[in-house]
Amino acid sequence: MEPDRRHRARRPLSGHTRAVTGICPVTLPDGTTLIATTSDDQTVRLWNPATGTPTATP
Repeated sequence: MEPDRRHRARRPLSGHTRAVTGICPVTLPDGTTLIATTSDDQTVRLWNPATGTPTATP
């Protein structure tokens, strides 16, 4: 059976210095979707899910 490619991880998101504790999709007013992650390092990061890159630094 072929795996569902919509849920396949492309590459890990690097940036948090401690364990990731949450992940949530965020839809912007222009329709763009970002991924928000929270961490034990006390930061929230926003990611571009198409590229796996952060949109800004905390």
